[in-house]
Amino acid sequence: MEKLYTYMMITVFMMSLLYVFGITPNALFGIGSPEDLQNYQDTPIFHYMIYIGIGLLVALGLTAYVTKTVSDLPITAGLALALLTVFIGNIASVTMYSTETWEKYLIFLITFPFVMGYSIALWDWIRGKD
Repeated sequence: MEKLYTYMMITVFMMSLLYVFGITPNALFGIGSPEDLQNYQDTPIFHYMIYIGIGLLVALGLTAYVTKTVSDLPITAGLALALLTVFIGNIASVTMYSTETWEKYLIFLITFPFVMGYSIALWDWIRGKD
């Protein structure tokens, strides 16, 4: 459990550092302003994402009801996954600022091992092997 929380804290620190340098997580799904968000809400992909989210919540609720266990797994896993998604959006916005191809490769080489370690720590935590 400590590995996952360590990755989460490092991610929050890195995103805060990017925010200080003026890079915001608004590049996620191409949303850059409230007007873009309003236009994005009218697209079918937004509705599909809402339906998938509701379906996952129902499946998670039914699983918790059947197994008669209530744990912090859905909350912590959802928070960790959302944080990872926003971090990937931040990295996407950093690559938009880079103009040279080698800069994009360098960003990939720096962040890919971190994202994979975060994903593995999340998976180990869900499986209970952390």
